[in-house]
Formats: sequence, structure tokens, C-alpha cells
Amino acid sequence: MPSRPFEILLVEDSPGDIWLTREILMQGPIPKNISVVTDGEQALDYLFQRGKFSGARRPDLILLDLNLPRVNGLQVLTQMKKDSGLRAITVVVLTTSEARSDINAAYDLNANCYIVKPVDLEQFTQAIRGIEEFWMSMAVLPTTLPPMGAEEAQAEPKASGTPAESNGSGLLGSKLRRRLMSPRLVRYPGRYAHSPVPGRRVGSRRFGGARS
Repeated sequence: MPSRPFEILLVEDSPGDIWLTREILMQGPIPKNISVVTDGEQALDYLFQRGKFSGARRPDLILLDLNLPRVNGLQVLTQMKKDSGLRAITVVVLTTSEARSDINAAYDLNANCYIVKPVDLEQFTQAIRGIEEFWMSMAVLPTTLPPMGAEEAQAEPKASGTPAESNGSGLLGSKLRRRLMSPRLVRYPGRYAHSPVPGRRVGSRRFGGARS
């Protein structure tokens, strides 16, 4: 885990999804700063530190919608991956599009993960928490510091004949292998939202009651 807050750039034009994503992430255990831009043009200005974003912090992780005004998400990916200073940033595509052409295009442009936004509130929450659990805790990203003790572990390997869990053995190693071998396309097919606040909507998600 970094010794500073985790920097996230949320590229999303839906006010409801912005609010909900921020709420879920800020409830998580990892300290984080979340910056939000609402179209692809702003996303590129932020990443290239142009105009009002001249002092923007480099993100550790980008949550990128594809259906954006002005410049779409695939065009943002294209410009990012052309730049040597930006291409290593981890990008998780989080979008409503299930089109095979969009999925393939995103991976062709080296997106790290493609998640179809769940309609169901509970599954949407699970998806966002899963992003935090894996990409901000388990994975070591190019823009983060190495895990605490990693250098010491490399310099002083265990003297016993039992391989260390950090080399892929033991319970943690087997869990990591199972997680990393699973498909990167994640689809949540839920259709109804549930919440203790009946009748309230956030974006396309209804909090309780019948969905119209």
C-alpha cells in the first residue's frame, strides 16, 4: 500500500453514477483522493495537465466510462497509450456497453480490465468494492510504492526449505492465482436495485420499490 493516499481519476458523465461510485469508494478502508471529470476532453486535459488542470496529480488508477461527450473513452485510451509518461497508468473501463466491438477495442488499446456496469445496486456496490480490493490492495501498480517489507524480503530470503508465500505458494498464493486466472471481462446481469430507502433513484438505479 502506498504511503500516501491512492489517486483515482473517475471519468464519468452520469451524476448519479459519480455520486454512487464516490460514496462506495470513500467507505473503503484505503485512503484515497478521487478526482472527477465529466467528458473525454477534460480527461485528456487532466492527464496532460493542461489549462485548469495544470497542477493535477498523476492518477494511480483511472475508472473510465466509454460513452462520454466530446471525446469518447476509446479515444481517451488511444491518446493515453501513445504517451510514454501515461501508458503505464492502470485503466479499468467501467461502462454500460456490452458490445463485443467495444470490449475488444478496449483490450486492443491495453485497458487493464473491462467491467459492464451492473444495474442492480447491490451488484454495483460489489463491483466497486472488488475494484478497490484487487487493484488498490492486492495488485502492485506501476505508480505505487512497493509493498512494505518487499525489499527486505528480496534481500533476505527464507532460510528454510519451504518456499515463501510471496513466491506463489501457500493459501495466499493459491488465492492470487485463482483471481488472476479468471476472465478479465466482468459482467453483472442484475436488473433490480434494493435499498432501505424506498423509491429513491441514483442514476438508473432505484433504491427499493418496484422499478418503473
